[in-house]
Amino acid sequence: MGETRVVTILIRPLVPADRPAWEPLWDAYLTFYDTTLAVGVTDEVWRRLFDPLETVGALGAFEDGGGADKLYWQTKATNATARSLYDSLAHHDGYLVYDYDLA
Repeated sequence: MGETRVVTILIRPLVPADRPAWEPLWDAYLTFYDTTLAVGVTDEVWRRLFDPLETVGALGAFEDGGGADKLYWQTKATNATARSLYDSLAHHDGYLVYDYDLA
């Protein structure tokens, strides 16, 4: 039998020092969607992730840092490109997500 490796994942807010790890993932995301951006847009996106007045933010999943046993994410049902990738990586259990605004 093969060796079992236990991996722990820490989920935490990104910090400015995470940019060198984030940027290759951002570049791969843009490549996957066959998208190019004007000079400076990536810097602006990164800046906005830390702006408390923005409605966006970012969490990172870091290996060997915590006790998570599952990672999940959401995408639109109509996003066939992303779903094709996700189907090759993970199991979709058929659940749909509903949000009800309490405010």
